[in-house]
Order: sequence, then C-alpha cells, then structure tokens
Amino acid sequence: MKFRRFISGAITILLVSNMFISTVSANTSNISSEILTAKTAYLSDIDEFGSNWGNDTVSNNQNVVNDTLIEQVYDGSVLNLKLQIANDSLVISGTPVGTSENKNVIYFDAYTNSSKYELVTFSYEKNIENSNVYFDGYMHQNNKENGCLLKVYLRDNSVDTRNYILYEVFDYNSPIDSAFLNTLPEATEFGSWVTKEFQPSDSDEIEIPISPRASTNSFTSTISKTYTEGIIQQVHTISLTFICSYTNVLVGQDAIEGYTVKVTGKTVTAQDAPNYNSSTSSALHVDNAALRQSSIPNTAWYSTDIDGLATRSGLPIGTLSASLGISIGVLNIDVSIPSAFSNYGTVDINEGYKTYNNYSGHYIRSIKTQFSDNYKLTQIGHYFTVSSILRDFGNVRKSASTLRATWDIRIINASTYETWTYSYPHNVSVSIV
Repeated sequence: MKFRRFISGAITILLVSNMFISTVSANTSNISSEILTAKTAYLSDIDEFGSNWGNDTVSNNQNVVNDTLIEQVYDGSVLNLKLQIANDSLVISGTPVGTSENKNVIYFDAYTNSSKYELVTFSYEKNIENSNVYFDGYMHQNNKENGCLLKVYLRDNSVDTRNYILYEVFDYNSPIDSAFLNTLPEATEFGSWVTKEFQPSDSDEIEIPISPRASTNSFTSTISKTYTEGIIQQVHTISLTFICSYTNVLVGQDAIEGYTVKVTGKTVTAQDAPNYNSSTSSALHVDNAALRQSSIPNTAWYSTDIDGLATRSGLPIGTLSASLGISIGVLNIDVSIPSAFSNYGTVDINEGYKTYNNYSGHYIRSIKTQFSDNYKLTQIGHYFTVSSILRDFGNVRKSASTLRATWDIRIINASTYETWTYSYPHNVSVSIV
C-alpha cells in the first residue's frame, strides 16, 4: 500500500511538474530579448524656446557621448528597455498607442521607473529622412536615411536646468507584430512633445473675411504657434470660423440673431520632417468662448438659447451649459459693448430660451453668454452657438443701426495649459422695419 501510494504521489508530482513546465513555456514563448546599441547625446542648459537644441552636426558632436547598450525585452504587449545611466539602473516601459498621420511613426505611451528621469518621447520611426533625427550627420554619413529608428528622449530632473538625454537606435527592427501596428489609430499629439517642453518661438494670426450674404456674415481666423524642435520648426494651427445669422426686426416684434464659433481646421506642419505632419489635429484647443452683445436703439434682449458640440474634461458626460450676464441701459440710445456684466445664472443646451426681465426703465441692452469652463472645442467640427431674441420696444421704424457683438476666445496649449486670449468684433447692420 505504501509503495502504491508512493507511485501515485510520484505520478501526481510528475503531472504537476509537467503542467508547470508547460505553463512556463507558454508564458515565455512570446517573450523576445535583444541588446540594442543606441547613439547617445547629453544636452545641457537648453533654453525655454529649445533654440540651442541643434543636432550632432550643428554642435560639432560636442554633446555626443559613448554609445549606450540597451536590453530590450518585449512580452507581447509591453516593450521594456533596460539601461544604465551612471550609477542608475533605469527601466523604460512603453505600450504602442497610435501612429502619425502617414503611418511612418509609432508612438508609445511610456514611463520610467525613476522620477529622476522623465520620459519626453518614445517612438519607432520609419523612412527617417522625413523625421527629425538628432544624429542627422551620422545618419547621412552612413546612408541610413531610408531605415528605421527607435527614438527615446529623457529629461534629467536631477538638475535645475533643462538637460536631456537622447537615445537613437538606427537600423531598428521592431519585435512588435506589424499587423497589430497597422491597426493603431492616429495619435499625432504624441509627436508634439515640443509643445510641452518649450515656449512658442513665434505666434501669428491670419483673418480671412468671407463675402457677406443678405442674412449671413462670416469670417475665419487662423491662429498659429511655432515651436522649435532641434533644427526644424513645428507649427501648430487652429482655424476658427465665426458666423452671424441675422435679420431685421419687425416693429413691435421679435427677431432671432444667431452667432456661432466653429473649429474648421487644425494642422501640424514640420516642413523638413513631414513624418510629424497632421491635417486634422494640433496642440491648440479653444479653452473658453464668450459672446458679448449690445442691442440697437429701441430694442432689448428678450431671451437666449445655446447649442454646441464640445469635449467635457475632468467630469462625467453632462449637459452643455453657459453662464449669462446682463447690463441694463436706456432704451432709445446707442450703447457700446460693456466689459462688466451682472450675473444672470446659466442656460443649458436642452433648456430652451431663457427669458430676461424687461420693463419700463429696466431694459437688457447688453448680454454676455460664456461657455462653461468644463468644456473645450478640441476637434474639427466642434462649435458653440448663441441664439438670442431681440425685441422692439419702441414701436417705430428705424433705419439701419450697428448690432454690436464681440467674441472673446481663449486658446490653450493642451500640453502645458498655457493660454492666449483673442477678441473678434462681429458687427452687422440691423433695421426696425
């Protein structure tokens, strides 16, 4: 009996051991490991605009240090890079999350195991003659322009100045299945790391009027911010179209005056590095929009409604809303747009028109409708519309007067939360007929 129990136990141990070995084999069969050699540079005291970043040729190799050996381990989902920086053992872990618009760049969502070294960018790039490569001189001298590159840039947080460590692995063969990489969505925002690290070196605003029609007046403004990335410039733009749909007021009656701001374009352009170009995205968003309006003589604002499509950040999905402000004035005079308004609550997108309280000696001549701070216009097609009813209280005909309106637009760099404010007057002529 003891002999049989021993055999039975031995068989059980053998079976469990085989199962363990099979499990280990299954778990390790997808793991690949390789030693990579990375060209390495250490950049010190980079200015706030990144203007002294340069490349190996511009710096005459003064920032170039010895090549770095990197152990690459891929487990089927996460790419781990293990390397030594002086006495520090660093592990960088990255997961592929998206591509450039032309699919030549694979971007990784990645992090390091040390707060001392902050990850700036992690990418796998093809056709690198169309990329921005720090070791540009090395690339051309060794005819590697058509090859592939693994790019990993770190910021050294152990010092007070902007210091960076750059790793570039040429002739890189990715262990990640190409069929999987081809399914990744476009995520060009990962290639805009310069918008987080540096201040814009240049800003511009171009306004393009559109010929007005009988009841519609519109114009487009394109705002651009230029960032320096090594020896190239990366230009981010956002185009906003402002539309006013207006009508004359019948004596003693109402008219709806509608104003819309809409994102109609976003681009990233790196002239000498088209791998990073985008025709539909940029780091620039509309962080806030407010419309200030004043009525023509003998009229006052009767009610306001809003419409729009936006991104709500930091909170669960909810109803689009805006705050309202009012300014009281004399009925029969021309009034300018004030800068200060009294709070009049809020209006929600599904609420319908919110009515103002007008009576003799108390006329709402100016109003302000401001997008809620929880919302942003981040994508092409996002918009904010304010429709307000203008009511005639004078009961007489009047020739054309200026219906004044001004949009106050706050643009944000989504990487750093830096903001810039622009104002756009949008006046039209309205009569009481």
